[in-house]
Amino acid sequence: MGRKTKILLALLVVILLTATMAWAHVRRLQADASVLADRGKAAIAVLDELIAGFREADLDRVMATYDEAYENPSQGLWVERLREEFHGVRVSDWEMNGERAFGKAEMREQMQELLLGIESLQYGKFKLALVEQLPDDDTMVVRATFWLRGVRRSGESFESKAPFRVWIRRVEDAWRISRQELLSGETVTGEGFGFTNVTSEAGIEFESSLNPSFQTPEWRLEKFDIAKYSSAGVTAGDYDGDGWPDIFFSNGGPARLYRNRQDGSFEDTTAAVGLPTDLLGVNAALLADFDNDGDQDLFLARFAAPNLLFRNEGDGTFTDATGPRL
Repeated sequence: MGRKTKILLALLVVILLTATMAWAHVRRLQADASVLADRGKAAIAVLDELIAGFREADLDRVMATYDEAYENPSQGLWVERLREEFHGVRVSDWEMNGERAFGKAEMREQMQELLLGIESLQYGKFKLALVEQLPDDDTMVVRATFWLRGVRRSGESFESKAPFRVWIRRVEDAWRISRQELLSGETVTGEGFGFTNVTSEAGIEFESSLNPSFQTPEWRLEKFDIAKYSSAGVTAGDYDGDGWPDIFFSNGGPARLYRNRQDGSFEDTTAAVGLPTDLLGVNAALLADFDNDGDQDLFLARFAAPNLLFRNEGDGTFTDATGPRL
């Protein structure tokens, strides 16, 4: 056997060994991925069953997901400690109170306490976030977020989120929670102060509409028909200098200026200040002092007609200053 032949055979052996090792590695990865997927599905099934018990307010169903040999040497009851309060909303952190050894009886006490405080549940999830460890064929350690939203018996709305580390083990043909560790948690309660629709009470009767020019043969859009919906917008500014923000509504149809009456209500002053009441196709408006006299002037941008500039005369009225200034 010649030297070249020996070299080629050696290379062939190396290639075959490398390919075999690579294939074996791929097979191991596939097997590990399959085990991880199966364990993940098993964990999700247990966590979903626990939450199903919460949705039905069925303590026995909740506790059926826990191992009879459940044990945590230092758990304690979960309690909420107020962190901050603002605008009718309270934010509390979850903490453990009276840390001690917990078995299944103590876990039942904990879950019963949670269920008794809930009048109705709008959303519930014990969401798997990560499979952390697979120590053996019958044990897994996962991280999951306990998430509840609903109404408490006190009548308050609430939302709680708490991440846990959860030990799950196979008991005969089923998986059960054998230990649970609180990592953190937060509960938000209260309705807060939101917004109330006071449009009519405030005197604003404006309604957005399309530019009627686009309905005529001369202006009917052959392409990009959606452009007819682009005329709109709101600009706020103090055009009369009384310290209260007024509102200008751009529009495809007639644009409107509303003056703030200083009591939370508005009045349509479009005609009173000298602006056209049949001004169509205003795409955008800007209240700004273009002549540096201390009053806010009004610039109107239009793509289907010439732009316009109205000068503020300082007495709450406007005059058309478009002409050669543009």
